[in-house]
Formats: sequence, C-alpha cells, structure tokens
Amino acid sequence: MNVLTARFFQLFIFIAVALTGLCSLVYQTIWQRYLSFAVGSDASASVLILTVFLSALSMGYWLAGNWSEKATQRELYWYGWVECFIGLWAVSFPLLFNLGLELLAISWLPVFGVDLLLTLLLIAPPAVLMGVTLPYLTQGLSTGFKVASRTHARVYAINTFGALAGVLLAGFLLIERWGLDMTSYVLGSLNILLGLLVIYGSRFAHPPEERKQGTIRKSTQTAQVYNNGFDVRQSFILVVAACSGFLLIALETYFIRLFSVITEGSHHAYPIVVGAFVAAVGLGAWLAGKWLSKAGKLFALIPWWMLGFWLIIYFSLPLWPYVDLQLKQWVMNQTDNHDWLMFARFWLFFLVIALPALASSMLLPWSFHFCKDRRTSLGKTTGNLYAIATLATVIGGLIGGHFLFKWLNFWQIFLCFLVLVVLMLVAAKLAMMATPKTAIKAMLMCMPVMLLVWIYPPDKLEQRLALGFYFQTKEAALQDIGVAEAHEWLWRWFGHERILATAIQPEGRVDVFENSLNQQRMIAINGRSNSDTAMADLKGNGLLGLFPYLLTESPRRVLIIGLGTGVTAGILAQQSDVEQVDVCEINSAVLEQLPLFDDFTYQASENPKLKLIHSDVIKFLHQADQSYDLIISIPSNFWVAGVENLLTPDFYQLVKGHLNPGGAFVQWVPEYRFSEDGLTMIARAFVEQFEHTSLWKLTDNDLVFIHQQGISEPLNQPWLKSRSNQTPFRSSLRSINVYNVRSLLQSQLATHEQLLNVASYGDMHNLNHPQLGVVALEALFMQSFKYNSSDIVEKLREQKKHLIE
Repeated sequence: MNVLTARFFQLFIFIAVALTGLCSLVYQTIWQRYLSFAVGSDASASVLILTVFLSALSMGYWLAGNWSEKATQRELYWYGWVECFIGLWAVSFPLLFNLGLELLAISWLPVFGVDLLLTLLLIAPPAVLMGVTLPYLTQGLSTGFKVASRTHARVYAINTFGALAGVLLAGFLLIERWGLDMTSYVLGSLNILLGLLVIYGSRFAHPPEERKQGTIRKSTQTAQVYNNGFDVRQSFILVVAACSGFLLIALETYFIRLFSVITEGSHHAYPIVVGAFVAAVGLGAWLAGKWLSKAGKLFALIPWWMLGFWLIIYFSLPLWPYVDLQLKQWVMNQTDNHDWLMFARFWLFFLVIALPALASSMLLPWSFHFCKDRRTSLGKTTGNLYAIATLATVIGGLIGGHFLFKWLNFWQIFLCFLVLVVLMLVAAKLAMMATPKTAIKAMLMCMPVMLLVWIYPPDKLEQRLALGFYFQTKEAALQDIGVAEAHEWLWRWFGHERILATAIQPEGRVDVFENSLNQQRMIAINGRSNSDTAMADLKGNGLLGLFPYLLTESPRRVLIIGLGTGVTAGILAQQSDVEQVDVCEINSAVLEQLPLFDDFTYQASENPKLKLIHSDVIKFLHQADQSYDLIISIPSNFWVAGVENLLTPDFYQLVKGHLNPGGAFVQWVPEYRFSEDGLTMIARAFVEQFEHTSLWKLTDNDLVFIHQQGISEPLNQPWLKSRSNQTPFRSSLRSINVYNVRSLLQSQLATHEQLLNVASYGDMHNLNHPQLGVVALEALFMQSFKYNSSDIVEKLREQKKHLIE
C-alpha cells in the first residue's frame, strides 16, 4: 500500500512539474509586459530583462546544487515550499510592480542603474527560486543512481512541455481574455495549491524500506564515476553543454527578429517562435531519456547532425518571405480568422527547426548523464551543470541576440552560429576521449564547407527580407507563380526601383527605397512600409505637425514620438514660435537614415532646433523632468509588438504629467485598415485621461485625437488668425499642397461630448488588459471590411439618440 501511495505521489509530482512549467512561462511573459512599461520595450530593455532573469536562474541552479546535499530525503518537501513562494510572488506581482514604479523617481542613479535596480527587485527573487526546482526534483525523484539520468531527462521533458503550453496560452489566450493581473492571480494561486499538495504528500515520496536504507547518494560515497563502460572528459562535456545553451537562446532570439521581418511583426511572433523551440527542446529531452543507452555513440554525432540541418535552413532563408506569403494567401482565402494563420505558422516553423533544435536539446540531459558521480549528490551535479549552461545562455542572449545586430546582417550572424556549431563538434569529439589529432581533423573537414558558405551566401536574402512589408498582399496573381516571379511582380507593383540604404540594429531592420523617376523615397521598418515622400504621405505627416501648431497657444517646446521620414519634425522646426523639437525614436537605425530625407524635411538633420533621442518614449517620460507645450504621438502600426502600450490610459496619464498649462497632446490614428472596435477602444482610453478632447480628420488617411489642456473650444482662440498668417506657416502649408486654412478648421469629426459617446461603445484597453493589438490584427487580415470614421461617429450618435428616445 505504501509503495502504491509513493508511486501515485510520484505521478502527481510529474503533473505538478508540467503545471508549474506552464505557470513559469506565463509569468515570464507577464513580467516582460509589465516591465516594458517601466524600463521600455526597446532592444536594450529586452536584453536587460532577459539577462537578469537568466542570471538569477543560473544562481538558483548553483545554490540548489550546494543545498541539495543538506536536503537528503527532504528534497520534495523543500520543492513544495519553493513553488509556494513562487506562487505568492506571482499573486503579489501587480502590487509589487506599482510600488516599484516609485523607484523611477530616483535621481541620484543613472538611468540604466534605476532600470537594473527595478528589474532585479521584481524578477530576480522568483527566478532564483525557479532555478532551485530542477536540482531538487532530480535528486528527490531518483530512486537509484543508475536510473537518475532517465529520471532527470523525464523531469526536464515534462517541465518543458508544460512551458510550451504556458507560452502558447499566454501569447494567444490568457492575457487577452483575463488580463495581466487576473492571469497572475489565478496561476499564482494554482502554484501555491500545487506547492501545498507537494508538501503534504512529500512524506509518501519513498517507501519505508527506502527510508531505512538511507539515500542512494549517501550510501555509495566511495564508488567511482559511473560512465556506462567508457571514459569521458567532463570539462569538454561542460563546453558542449555551454555551447548548446548559447545556441538555443541566440537562435531563438534571431528567429524572433527574422520572423517579425517576414511577417506583420505582431506580439504573436514571440509565442510562435519560442513555442516551437520549447516544443523541440521538450521532445529532445524525452528522446534523450529513451536513447540513454546510445548516448555514448550519439553524443559526438549530434553536432554533425545539427551542422547539416542548420546549413539547409541557412540556404532556405531567402524562401521564407515567399513561403509565408503563399501561406497567408491560402489560409486567409479560407477564413478571416487570423488565429488559423498563426496556428499554421507555428507548425510550419516547428517542422523547419525541429530536427536541429531537438538534437541540440538532447545534449543537456546526456551531459548530466556523463557528469554524474557517486561522490557528488545528484542535485549538485544538476545545479552546477545547468548553472554553466544558463550562464552561457545569458552570453548567447547578449551577443547573439543583441550585440551582433549592431554590426552584422542576418546571413552574417547565422554564419557566426554555424562556426559555433563547428566548435561544439570539436568539443564533443574531445569529450568522448578522441585524440586532439582526431578533433583537429574533424574541424579541418568543416573548414571547406564554412568557406563555401562564406563565399556563397544565401541568394538575395537581404533584398527579399526588405520586401517583407507586402505581407498583407492578397493578389490572385501571386498564388500560382514561383519565387523569382513573385518577387519581380512585387517590385513592379511596389513602384520603387532600388534599395537606397539598409541599416540593421538590435531594435530592427530599416530600409530606404527610392524611385528615381519621380524622386520619391520610402522608409520601411522591420519589413513594413512606415511612410514615404509621395504627396499623400507628405501632406499627412506635414499636417500632423502644422495643425496642432496652429491650435496650440504657445508651442515653444515640442516632443514627437516616432521619427519616420522626419517630415513632421522638420516642418515643425521651421515654424517661428517653435524653439526646440525633441524626437523620441526607439529604433536607432531610423535615426541613421534621417539625412536621406533632408530634401523633404527642410534639411532636418542639420537643424539645431531638432534633438534626436534614441529611447523608448515610456522610459524617457518616466525618467525625464522636462515638460512640453506640444506632444505628438505617431507610432508604428498598432498591431506591431509593443506599440499598443502607447495607446493606453496608463501612457496618457504619463503624457499628461509632462504637458505645460495650455499644452496639447495629439494622437495619430490611421483612417485605413482599422476598425470601429479599434477606434472606439482608443477613444475610451483617450477620454478616460483627458478632459478636453476632440477628433479631427486631416486627410483621407489620417485621423487625430487632440487634447488641449484647459481649452474646451479650440476654434474660438485669439491666436488662430495671427498664427495662420505667419509666413513660414503658410509657406509650409503650400509645400504640402494645402492652401485653405479654413478647410482644416472645418475637419472636426467629434467634440468632447461626442467623443464621450463614441468612447461609451469601446472595450477597455490598458496595460493590465491589452486588447488593441489583437483588434488591429483582426482588421489587417479582414478580407472585406468597411471602415470610415465619419460614418462610425454618425452611426453611434444615431444609436444613442435612438436609445434616448
């Protein structure tokens, strides 16, 4: 009966391991979302969060390894308490985050110091605890030294499959349906419940006869290393484990960036790519346990397998935009529901990277198998091994996921990863007692291959990635033609004959296109058209600066969120009353391209009034002490990951604190590929924070919500006439083909009272409950839609009138 109870409890532990793995990945997603509103969502902030999390995880592994020897027969008991504390932290995280925001007011620390302190305090403690779990589980669940490797692989696989469920649920369901707070409360409570059940059941972990005999870790102190009949060099085993950890995180980050360029770049890129990698890792860990008897023969062969498959993927990269284009054509012709497209993308990407990622993930469980020693506790072996692998993961995230993007393009970075695979191949050879001469021969065999890869890179990869912004094209002509013909068709349809410049930075890729025939230039950010110098865009971007300049009482100091081509900033810097224009741009590659648009921006790159700030605007406003007379927000497409933070009441409250008395805030909204749900959602967020608001239609493509501090009637102000007669102002209007100021002042769609009515139909969108990105994505992929802001405002007005009657 006791044996049966122990086995039942072990089954429960495996279920708990899967569920806590699920919770951990959801927590990681939630913490990333929260912290993006404090330390920013730019590349440096993402690297900071990842580095702190993984470093703390590594510290947890190392600490657990050292503590495990003192936790003999109590490992599962302490594992239960660890899960309780992780769950308690998750339940408390929303409160802790709000308290932590007070740290942003610290002025005696540099900006990075404040960001690091806040990140450490919020996510390092639970991450350390997460690192404690695997060593304790490996030691606590192992019923014998020889079966410990299989037990370890099983625990690792089950936890990883749980993590897969977590990343998919967080990315596609829980946060969207429940919001950040509720998701944290529910899963934190589940974590606490699981921990308490483990604590209660830990006394059934071992049958009485096992407890009488003592633990296997103490009963065999004098035995030698158990190695299945062959010798290994443990130092090289650790090198292989470190290379595996480095490659997995570096490639994961690489493909998130690549995936964002060739698709629409929404927040779904993270769960799709990470989910596919986690699925491969879980499957690899499971197979590692199944093939344990063959580990000695396969360990040195796996890197060869990886090199071959990564080479195939390397040369297939130019096909990816075309394949995704065809996938969209097929899926979206069947349904308007973009969730099916995301589902198809996940499985297609998994099939592409499954074999090499799976192979790499087998190396860690096998490394444990080769490193375990009867003279050392299983927990310590696990802790030390995974501490080293996780520290390598930190380095992989920093170098492969960030710094390499400062100097290299996509194919060059992938080549660096292939070189590391070769180094891992040599280390695996040496680990299995091969002679240095044999290992050198293996490396020399790889050199001709690497040389050919360098000389013959993937054909036209950069050019084809630059055309990624045609993701929304649903032309029938593209459905039944080959890769080359499709790209030629896109270039003709596109109308720009060449790429004038390309810049790749950690924040993303920027391309500038040129049509020399009509002297037009366009900027594309991460494969998506941002704005161009054609008259329609030139007029819209110009009016985004000139119209609020006209309405604002004293527009001396201006902040613009998002640079684009620089037209809005350049045209504002030309005006008489403007003394300084600060432009906050998250992508440093965009800042680099500003001189290419000088002919259209009044030589903005040389204007001393213009100050370019490379920063996430949320981080900038949190830590800036200056205020402005005019703030204009022109973010990227609303479905792009991170952009929806800039349209929340939380952000608007931050903006409000940086407006001078009489100042104005302008929020741009597209009058194309959007929806009624999106418009009413933004209206609700806007009127929640601002008491004097209005909605205007500047062009056929451009809407603006405007708040004027203390001004309820914007059209009845004494400065309008004198401002509209200023020579620079009228000259600027003529340059964008606007000759009638009166028509501008008649473009109002809704007053504050009418906006309150529009907002009453809107769903809630805020930091805790982000929904705008999903709504914008639905509008993007909708096959047939009718979106006209004037009709929407009028329809909602009539609905309210009907209800009153």
